[in-house]
Amino acid sequence: MSTYTHITTWMVASRQEALLARHLRIEQTDLLLGLLAQGGSVAQTLGEAGATLAGARRAAADLDDADLAQAGITGSARLRPARLPAASTTALSTADLDWAPDAEEILFERKGRVRSDRQALEVMLQDGRAPATRLLQALGVDVAALRERLAHADAPSSTRAVPVALAPEHRRQGMEHARRCSHFISAPADLVRGLLSDPDRLGQWWWRNDAEVLETGVRHAVVEHRHRRRSVRMRYLLSQSADGGLAWREEALTVRYAGVLVSVRELRAQETAGGTLLHLTLVTRSLGPLGRLTAPLARLWVAMGMRHQLLLVAALVADETTG
Repeated sequence: MSTYTHITTWMVASRQEALLARHLRIEQTDLLLGLLAQGGSVAQTLGEAGATLAGARRAAADLDDADLAQAGITGSARLRPARLPAASTTALSTADLDWAPDAEEILFERKGRVRSDRQALEVMLQDGRAPATRLLQALGVDVAALRERLAHADAPSSTRAVPVALAPEHRRQGMEHARRCSHFISAPADLVRGLLSDPDRLGQWWWRNDAEVLETGVRHAVVEHRHRRRSVRMRYLLSQSADGGLAWREEALTVRYAGVLVSVRELRAQETAGGTLLHLTLVTRSLGPLGRLTAPLARLWVAMGMRHQLLLVAALVADETTG
């Protein structure tokens, strides 16, 4: 994972976790939850040690209650506002959250030492009384053994969205670009597949919830997306392979490109130690002269969008695990 990818996705994931918990600012515990949601090598290491995103959320709330009780404040669990459900509209919220001083110090003042998710966790665990250390201890993680493992770990594998070769089928359909990235999720693969194959939940991780869903079925959805004064109607079709792979085809139904295949998202959930390794391949095309002209810049936005969609999937799965 490049430094830019690590920093940007970590900030987005940490802010998302703070928003979902209704925090007024981003705390150090949100930074740890962000690392778990980020889905990189550290998330997988923590998952193998038994630290899941859902479990860490519960442990963070329990530690807050215990700290308040020790200060003589009881009943905080009953007063705590309910968590927000993970959804694209929450992730795209324009709410302005400040950074708590300890979180700001780690993310900004030590930026040169947190160029990867592994370095970020090492910094967060330097203080035995720090919130991240306490949180992992509450989850039963041997923090000393974890520090040792991080110190001797191999270089983290890349989770960037990287270009891959187009499949012949996609090339025949007029598609032009394909990118792939992987994301670790601390939950069973069947749970991940179930969420991703549900047409009624596409709006939670793909498009904004304020899009109008016109029709859904077992394997399809028709949606009208509105932007300012324009609206575009799209159809989403699901196919499943014999080995459990999923593919969502996105087709235009209105305007000049009606009937054109716009994108394909191929998703493969692979069981691994501690959870699931989710592989996303996004296949796209450029539409019209303007689309071809802006294609290089658009591909950068597409790559970041893929990462943000996977962050949402991790948050949604954690919601499911929490029940």
